[in-house]
Amino acid sequence: MNLAPYLADLDTALNRAAGVGDDETRRIAALLAAALEPAARLALLTALSDLAAEVTDRLAGPVVEVRLDGRDVSAVVTELAAVEEPAPEPPAPDAPGRAAG
Repeated sequence: MNLAPYLADLDTALNRAAGVGDDETRRIAALLAAALEPAARLALLTALSDLAAEVTDRLAGPVVEVRLDGRDVSAVVTELAAVEEPAPEPPAPDAPGRAAG
């Protein structure tokens, strides 16, 4: 998943808001947008990771992970192998010389 379109939307919104101001306000908004990009990228990644954990908790078996691949994010679904329950142990034989009772 390419996060760039989402970050561009934030940049556009910030610049649109700054557009009501003067040239200095627009210049500062552009600087802020550039400075906020890494934090916004991390916030999106954190939100996606939290979502993946929530989905995993609600599924019966598969695990959803979010992985960072360069500047892109991918979702990976892993099926867990069915965990076999150990067979119950047979009851212990009666001790020699004891009457069952």
